[in-house]
Amino acid sequence: MSLIRCEKGNIHNPACVFLHGFLGAKEDCQEMWEYLTERYYCIAFDLPGHGSSSALSTDYLKILEDEITCSATSPCILVGYSLGGRIALQLAEANPALYSHVIVLSAHPGLKEEKEKEQRLKSDEEWIAKIQQQGMPAFLKAWYDQPLFRSLHKRPDLLQNIIQSRSSQDPARMADVLRLLSPARQKAIASFHPRSLFLYGEEDEKFEKIFQLLPESISVRKIEGSGHVVHRENPKACVERILQWMEKP
Repeated sequence: MSLIRCEKGNIHNPACVFLHGFLGAKEDCQEMWEYLTERYYCIAFDLPGHGSSSALSTDYLKILEDEITCSATSPCILVGYSLGGRIALQLAEANPALYSHVIVLSAHPGLKEEKEKEQRLKSDEEWIAKIQQQGMPAFLKAWYDQPLFRSLHKRPDLLQNIIQSRSSQDPARMADVLRLLSPARQKAIASFHPRSLFLYGEEDEKFEKIFQLLPESISVRKIEGSGHVVHRENPKACVERILQWMEKP
């Protein structure tokens, strides 16, 4: 498997690796990079099954870890949004020494109850059927009409940009990602990296409640003027919170 990446900044600076969300691409984080590249060497990948990277396989975590260690000096900073955040948590749980900090944007740490898992699997199958039967345009409209993305509808230009950038994704690959990387099929995180930060948007009531259940040792910050897609809705505030947190002793 090969993963396509982009990078920006001085390679001699500390490395900051970004993992995008479902339907996304390596370019999704570049608005945050505007505030980071003077101090950090920023790297992002098209995740398996997305963009120009190879199709998803069962050893995706090992492949990602190998790509990260080949691309960045360890320990590096790991930043993940939504699906990318779940993957970041799994990578850090498996090999915490590779990462100096783990920053999670709007990502679920894992489902624990069987009933929750059953409900999520049912929902995923409905979305898979929609993408397979109706194609990307109809799927994307329905996906971003979910209450979770309500705040994006207050920013129609951003919403249109996001939908347009995702319209080139392959429907069959996206169905595979939904099926194989569902939170219902992944173990809940049992051991968090000692330097973990979780960010959520002030308009994202769902993840505000989820993050309230995290261990007290985990740092959680709210990002004003944003909803679920915090890094696109308010990238400057995301970076400010991250830097403030990382600079603490």
